[in-house]
Amino acid sequence: MGTFVPSKWLNSYKPALLQVHHDLAKYHEMGRFILPGSDDSRDLDAALFHEQQAAELGIKEAVVTMANIYLQRSRDVLANITVDVSNQHRDCVYSVMWCEFKNC
Repeated sequence: MGTFVPSKWLNSYKPALLQVHHDLAKYHEMGRFILPGSDDSRDLDAALFHEQQAAELGIKEAVVTMANIYLQRSRDVLANITVDVSNQHRDCVYSVMWCEFKNC
């Protein structure tokens, strides 16, 4: 049987739980999950996945980062990630993410 978690408890920790994806994106970008002695490079695919999840969950810094990725603007987080998008897609993504950021 699963453990019952009161919604009052869950709601008090919700902001921290949502922040986890954004933090995981940063850790993947830094290479924090590479095993010692491994030749693997940073897992930028995992970093992008976690940043997308954080943006979808409403973490404002992640929303801005994802908008900047799609707009191919400079940014502090996930600076080396690029995505191939059309101008139409880029404009649509920017509009949606900006609206979410401004709580439209």
